[in-house]
Amino acid sequence: MNTNKVEVVRDLLNAGADALATDVYGDTPLHALAKFSGDKQSFDVNEMVELLLAHGADPKQPNNEGLTPHDLGDFLALERLDRRDRLQEVVAQTRTESTEGSPRRAL
Repeated sequence: MNTNKVEVVRDLLNAGADALATDVYGDTPLHALAKFSGDKQSFDVNEMVELLLAHGADPKQPNNEGLTPHDLGDFLALERLDRRDRLQEVVAQTRTESTEGSPRRAL
């Protein structure tokens, strides 16, 4: 697998490039990846998505048309992120319900 493009993006991000930067259409790097994720790539798209997410990219940020990267592409990395977020919500809700229903004891 050719990871040269991923390495270039990693270097740019480490040098201070903004993973939330937008173009005139409000598209972020994640939007651009989503639009071209169906094309044959010479790099691992999901690896690129994970790299951008690690540097603060927001998969829920809409562009000027109101579309998020998730709306535009089918990324395994974003699906895993969604599942993790849903799981965290369920765990938090369960904890809230269990602490609200039981009396607290003083230590």
